[in-house]
Amino acid sequence: MKTADVQKLYNEYILPTYTQSPVCLVRGKGSRVWDIQGKEYLDFFPGWAVSGLGHCHPEVMHALRDQARKMIHIPNNYFNVKQALLAK
Repeated sequence: MKTADVQKLYNEYILPTYTQSPVCLVRGKGSRVWDIQGKEYLDFFPGWAVSGLGHCHPEVMHALRDQARKMIHIPNNYFNVKQALLAK
């Protein structure tokens, strides 16, 4: 999947409530993030600190541990494969 494929899903299924950069982030570590093509960036985005997941549900904890190994937060100013697929 490429950024253009994810952008197409966003255009079809997600309301355009944010101005987005043409970057699809898939992984992060420390202050660095990587896009779907493997390009590395320094992450200076402050994030929104929004969490409405509840507390300690076993399936949520498993999903969080799995995702935390890859990347904690992708702001809505960038594209994300899983968000696009979920919206679809």
